Amino acid sequence: MKLTQGIQSLSESGLNIFLSTKVSSLPEDLFPFSDEQKNKTLCLIGNGGKALWEKLPHPLDTSTHPFDLYVENKMQEFAEKILEDKIEVLYPNYSYTLPLQKLGRALNLCTQSPIGLDIHSEFGLWFAFRGVFLTSKDIPDTALDKISSPCETCLEKPCLTTSDIARGRLCCPIKKEHQYLPAQIDFHQNALSLLKL
Repeated sequence: MKLTQGIQSLSESGLNIFLSTKVSSLPEDLFPFSDEQKNKTLCLIGNGGKALWEKLPHPLDTSTHPFDLYVENKMQEFAEKILEDKIEVLYPNYSYTLPLQKLGRALNLCTQSPIGLDIHSEFGLWFAFRGVFLTSKDIPDTALDKISSPCETCLEKPCLTTSDIARGRLCCPIKKEHQYLPAQIDFHQNALSLLKL
């Protein structure tokens, strides 16, 4: 019950994707987890659609990593209040290069779209991995059942009519109702352009 309430609280905070699994059940070649880490439970937190953007305090400053700071705070709250455990944050963590797409696919959260971005059955291309942590607490495995790609039902595939990933994402018709707000798209594009400098 406490775990369910904690996951609901995360969802109300805009982090509406939560999956957990034993590290030992993940593919061996996913990431070089240590023997100690293999005895823990991995939790993945994400957001789908506009919910997280609407919860963040605005205006946002790209230099302060507002998404990361917000998610880190929510993960620590979850760890203290719900798990009563000290967690090991793997993402966001700049000392790790965690293969998020491979992890999402291993948990059957998403599949690869024709433009390379991963696609979610409920949120389409409009979702993001926001946090990954390890806990010593025993949490039920919530990895999803194997899913088929929503792209298989798309006959037009307008995403392939452009060589630009951002434009391809915008013209995808799958779950278009979850498309980020223009201000959020602009924020992410500006943040990416700063990384390229």
